[in-house]
Amino acid sequence: MSIAICIGLFFLRFVFLDEEKQSASQLHVLVDPRDPLVDVVAVQGLGSTYPYTWMGKNNSTRRKTWFPFSKPKVERIEWLRRYLPEDLPAARIMAFEYNSKWLYNSDFLGLHEHASTLLTALVDNRQDSPGRPILFIGHSYGGLVVKQTLILSHKSKTDPPNLRQWIADVESSIAFLGTPHQGSNYALFAHILSFFYAPFGGTYAHLLKLLSDSDRLVELDRDFKAVLSGGQTKQTVCFYETKGQLWSWLLGPMVTRTSAYLGQGDEAAM
Repeated sequence: MSIAICIGLFFLRFVFLDEEKQSASQLHVLVDPRDPLVDVVAVQGLGSTYPYTWMGKNNSTRRKTWFPFSKPKVERIEWLRRYLPEDLPAARIMAFEYNSKWLYNSDFLGLHEHASTLLTALVDNRQDSPGRPILFIGHSYGGLVVKQTLILSHKSKTDPPNLRQWIADVESSIAFLGTPHQGSNYALFAHILSFFYAPFGGTYAHLLKLLSDSDRLVELDRDFKAVLSGGQTKQTVCFYETKGQLWSWLLGPMVTRTSAYLGQGDEAAM
C-alpha cells in the first residue's frame, strides 16, 4: 500500500507540476499608455504562475482533435493585455510575478517578504507620479499579498513623507478574487501533501502556514482595516467562487464565501 502511495505521489510531479524554473520576483509592465490616469496592479495567487494566472480561454478558436478522449484545443488569451485596456484605456497595467509554488520548487519566503518586494517595485515604478491612483487585483493568496503590502506602506510613515507610504496614502480600489481572508479548508490537506511529497523534491512552503494560522489572519485583517480607515478612500469588492472543482464534494470550495468576504465593502459572485 505504501509503495503504491509513493508511486502515485511521484507521478503527481509530472501530471500537476510545472518543471520550469520560477523566475525572480518582478513587476511586469504590460500596458503603458502615454498619459496614464491610474495604475492597475494584478497579483497572482497560491500555486500560480505568470502569465497563466491571467489567461482565459478563447472559445471561438476551439478546434476538435482526432483523438477520442482528448480535449479540444483552445487558444488562451492574456486578458490583462487583450481586454482590460478596452475598458480602461487610460490605465497602466502591471502584473506582479513571484514564486507562489507550495508543493514543488517552492522557497522559504513568506507573505511579508513577497509584500516587501512588491512595495519596493511599486515605489521604483511610480517615481514620476507617486500620487497616481491604484487599482489592485488580488487573485486568491495574491489578495493577502496586497493587504500586507498596504500595511507595510502604512507603517512606514515618516516626517517628511517618503515614497513608500504614498502607496497606502493614494486613492485606490481593490478587487479581491476569492481571497482567503479567514483561511482555507484545503490548508491542512496541502500541508499533508507537501510533507509526503518531500522525498520527491518537494519543499515545505512557508506560504501554507498563513492559511491555517487564524491568529495571524486576524492580525492581518485588523492591520488592514486600520489602513482602510487611515488613508484615502479605498473601495473594496470581494468576489467569491460559485462553481465547484473536481474535489469540492470532499472539502467544499477552495475559499468559502464567508472566508472570501472582508467584512466590509461590496461582494459579488464569480
